[in-house]
Amino acid sequence: MKTIQIKGDPNLRERLRDLPTGYLLDLLADQACADEWAVRGVLAERGLETGEIETLVRRRNDSRLPRSYTLWRMARIFTVVCTLLVGTFDLLAYIHLLHGEAPLKGLMLGLTGGGTLFGFLLGFKLTTHLYQGARHRLDCGFPLPVGSVDLQTGHERLRTKPMLIVCMAINASVGLALVLFPLLLMHHLLS
Repeated sequence: MKTIQIKGDPNLRERLRDLPTGYLLDLLADQACADEWAVRGVLAERGLETGEIETLVRRRNDSRLPRSYTLWRMARIFTVVCTLLVGTFDLLAYIHLLHGEAPLKGLMLGLTGGGTLFGFLLGFKLTTHLYQGARHRLDCGFPLPVGSVDLQTGHERLRTKPMLIVCMAINASVGLALVLFPLLLMHHLLS
């Protein structure tokens, strides 16, 4: 196995080695990469041949699909809007469950309590999710980022403590809405 040596700034090499292959290919496809030789060197370290790199870059240039960071931005907006709608439904259905006389009211309340715990666990998992939030930024936390890393400089940025808590609470509400919706929809349809 041949060893590829990348010349130049060692910090740049380490940052490039930490980045996903798709992001490195996007850099080459967007032609916004000042250190193209270093990016190609890291891709070669990962076992990609020169012709293979060119084919992958050409596919990205010819693709009609938007870049991943654009898709993530649309997904974040869609998730927040759906969470508002589903959360409103969940709240109204839960109030109806509490004040109604359903035959399985106790079981549904128990399932809702268990679903609440699982929903917050799912929300915590969403808060630790990593994705490409912008062209040169990696975000942590979906749909609202709690921190980010600048992919060009490697600089990490964490939200202030109050904003961090607010973002984590909103991310937890997404998980909560996802878990409670099927239970409360089932109750709504059966009552």
